[in-house]
Amino acid sequence: MTRVEARYYISIYQEEGSCNISLLKLAKLDFNMLQPLHRKEISEISSRRHVPSSVECYMKQYGVTKQEAYDELNKQVDNAWKDINQECFIPTQVPMAVKIRALYFTCVEDIVYKDADEYTHVGKLMKDLISLMLVDPVPI
Repeated sequence: MTRVEARYYISIYQEEGSCNISLLKLAKLDFNMLQPLHRKEISEISSRRHVPSSVECYMKQYGVTKQEAYDELNKQVDNAWKDINQECFIPTQVPMAVKIRALYFTCVEDIVYKDADEYTHVGKLMKDLISLMLVDPVPI
């Protein structure tokens, strides 16, 4: 997850006055070298057959309407965000690095599923993000 996010931070870092040119170049090269690997992974994932969405599963399991399933799943998401935020701010024996990775994963899931199922029904948002992350190299 950390490398995927690098795409966003590279452009910010290069604008800083204290930017280390060698470090910036290394970050860009690292990102650009990983793009083919990410493309291969996306290709493998996209060749799989349709899997029911969480809304479809919830509707079937509990015999509710689509709107009722959305409402309940949104409540669960809100509660999960509260739990994640609380866990990140309260010291525990779980290392912060593990907590941050869980937070990053959750942020990605939030982008993919927030307003629509962008994973199952790829729209403009997901196409733009994939293009940004996997197609467009960072200019060196």
